[in-house]
Amino acid sequence: MPTQARNAYYMKSSIVESRQSWFMRNRMTVLTVVIVAAYGLFIQWFWGWPVIIRQWADVGAGPVIGALVLLTSTYFLRTGASMTIFRTRRLAGSRSSSASRRSTTC
Repeated sequence: MPTQARNAYYMKSSIVESRQSWFMRNRMTVLTVVIVAAYGLFIQWFWGWPVIIRQWADVGAGPVIGALVLLTSTYFLRTGASMTIFRTRRLAGSRSSSASRRSTTC
């Protein structure tokens, strides 16, 4: 499939996108904000933000920042591993399909 046709198939033009309602265009952002707000309200209800912040202050900024960096780095590592796995599968699939095309034409 040519690149232009593939882009047209997977991406909507700005005209088509502008005809959708505001909610349909921004539904993932709205959902994300609602989930983060619900999580914040749950923390306030269960422990209370002042207690959490006081405990973080007792631990100190260094260990908290270190823990957040380590936590975030695991997401990058997992994303890289997933990309490698899917790239390998896609390449293996393209090799097998091209081999089957060669065998049917001979």
